[in-house]
Amino acid sequence: LNQAWRFFDRAVSCMPDEVSPARRYVALFAASLLAADSGFDHAALILQDHAVAAAEGRGVASAIVESLLRRATLRARLGDDESARVDLARAESVSASVEGPLQQRYIMGWTARVRAEGRIREEPEQSVLALTDDVFRFFREFEPEQLPALHLLRGRALRAIGVLDAASASWRDGI
Repeated sequence: LNQAWRFFDRAVSCMPDEVSPARRYVALFAASLLAADSGFDHAALILQDHAVAAAEGRGVASAIVESLLRRATLRARLGDDESARVDLARAESVSASVEGPLQQRYIMGWTARVRAEGRIREEPEQSVLALTDDVFRFFREFEPEQLPALHLLRGRALRAIGVLDAASASWRDGI
């Protein structure tokens, strides 16, 4: 993996200006995901800042929303809740111009998750409310690998508001 990082870093840093906006966006978004999965959240945020710019340059609403939601997640994880809320609000604003029921459902699921993550410290009861059955159905159908993290998130929110039995049940579901 360390060798992969070395080559990936070189590929991203030497990306030619002529590369298509879609490829630039995908490469930067993937680099941000890889950095975060490797525990480099600050590096992931820097890459995601560039992914947001690439998405905006591309002008495709769904890519802009996706990139803003991802950046909001990273900002919340790093404790910058105010900036996360700004990104979430921008994503929700742009999402109105996304067409297609499947894309709207995707945005609904991820927006709810990002909203829940962003509010867990200050408004845990809002986190619980954001994680509706519809959100769980979406992730069960389209991104089941996200379900354990979603159950653990709901468990953290439930614990924060003092509903310990339900928190334990949610954690068990996540494990």
